[in-house]
Amino acid sequence: MIKRRAAVLILAIAFSTLLVGCNNLSREHPDRIVNVDPSIGYLDGKFRICRENCPKRTEKVLDDADYAVMQAPPVSIQQTEPPITLPVSIAIPANEHVDIFMVQFEFGKSMPTRNGYKTIALLTKAAKQTAVAIELIGETDDIGTQNYNDKLASRRMNFVARWLKSHGVNAKISVEAKGGCCHPAPYDTTETALQEKRRVQAKVQQTIEKGGRTRK
Repeated sequence: MIKRRAAVLILAIAFSTLLVGCNNLSREHPDRIVNVDPSIGYLDGKFRICRENCPKRTEKVLDDADYAVMQAPPVSIQQTEPPITLPVSIAIPANEHVDIFMVQFEFGKSMPTRNGYKTIALLTKAAKQTAVAIELIGETDDIGTQNYNDKLASRRMNFVARWLKSHGVNAKISVEAKGGCCHPAPYDTTETALQEKRRVQAKVQQTIEKGGRTRK
């Protein structure tokens, strides 16, 4: 009888000690016993169920707002600009002559490069002397959204048009904007190829009089 009572007393003491330990654990380390509800996160390109620290999919911010400002180009494309492109003559009817000037522009800007200003000076001189019509085509590289590049191409084209008019060119000027965007890979991403696209093509049309002289 005494042994039974002793055994019951020992069990009671052990159970009481266990309850006290669990109570302390719940107060000191509540995070160890709290269940975490499952959630959905974006893992390895797919949405999966996870219990904590679920990663979120990175949001894409477009640069096609009116107030968007293009950042400096990556180091890989911060290279020297190509040399001045001299005008190129193309084949047209015998009584006409067309020279094409390429005015290069800075990355993401409607301001010509240093060589671009030299080309626009040659363009202005030719246009004032001989031009009867001028066609301007604004272009961009493939970096950025279509909306942004369309606006950039238009601003570049308008810069050249305003320049010519402010420097006394009276020839008829037609304009066109062709912003580049979103070409599927693979395509040429070298600096030379990208720089060549940041331009305005200026086609200067002249009429040749009898005797081979250009009309002025």
